[in-house]
Amino acid sequence: MSPLPARQTTHGGAIIKSQLRAGRWRAVAERNGVWVTAPHEGASEEQAVNAVKAELDAARSRVVAARGPGGYPGAAEVRAALKVVLGAGRGKPRLSASQLRMLNAHRSAPDAIMTATELAAVAKYRNYAAANLHYGLAGRLLAEEMDWTPAERNDAGEPIWTFALATGGRAPGLEVGDPHWRWEMRPAVAQALADALAPAR
Repeated sequence: MSPLPARQTTHGGAIIKSQLRAGRWRAVAERNGVWVTAPHEGASEEQAVNAVKAELDAARSRVVAARGPGGYPGAAEVRAALKVVLGAGRGKPRLSASQLRMLNAHRSAPDAIMTATELAAVAKYRNYAAANLHYGLAGRLLAEEMDWTPAERNDAGEPIWTFALATGGRAPGLEVGDPHWRWEMRPAVAQALADALAPAR
């Protein structure tokens, strides 16, 4: 008798696949087609799936405990998340060419500091507001992959996602959103880009 088709559920950004084989349930978690847990078996599907969830949760707790000041992810976690966002392996790239140009330019800038206006020029946007929007979207993709949310908020109370990529860089008297606001790329992001991202052309 053939095994039943695998069933799927999600947990912590992973896909858990479960299947009944020879009277026993077997489950395993994967991301982008790669196993991220050991396979677990149980007398019931719930038992096997819960064992996989427990392994995922334990791994997640270890990652969060290793984070740096303010809870920001470390270089290894940023690097792993960036690979997913860039579409390494089986995934599809989720960043546009303009976003990649901004990231590369920012990483290569003196002290890794650029203004929103300078980022707009690199990406060939008409104004700094467009750069803020699309750079923020890139930051959100990275942040969500790491399950991290910046504490900084805009006037509407929403997260300012660019803080996933950078911090305010020596811009006294200015506010986020100002065309002359200076973004300083986070060292962990700069290192991850150096490791994983070829210069955009």
